[in-house]
Amino acid sequence: MRYSDVAGTKGTFWSDVDASCEVSDSKAEKVGYDMNAVGTYKLNVNLSNGYIVLTSYLQLTSLNKTSKVARVYQRYTYRD
Repeated sequence: MRYSDVAGTKGTFWSDVDASCEVSDSKAEKVGYDMNAVGTYKLNVNLSNGYIVLTSYLQLTSLNKTSKVARVYQRYTYRD
């Protein structure tokens, strides 16, 4: 994984969002290994403020170097 992005993140009339992200683990060298990116979102809402952290995991589940096919499993964790 070369980069992560917060493209499409925007606030509304009632809220403002400040978002950042980074790749924390860029390689999955073997089947079963994973790659990770972490996004941090600061929410400024009329009544309250807070942070949300969204972590994306991509796990390499199979790799066929001959046919150049890789399968991955993706999941997200959400923390506020």
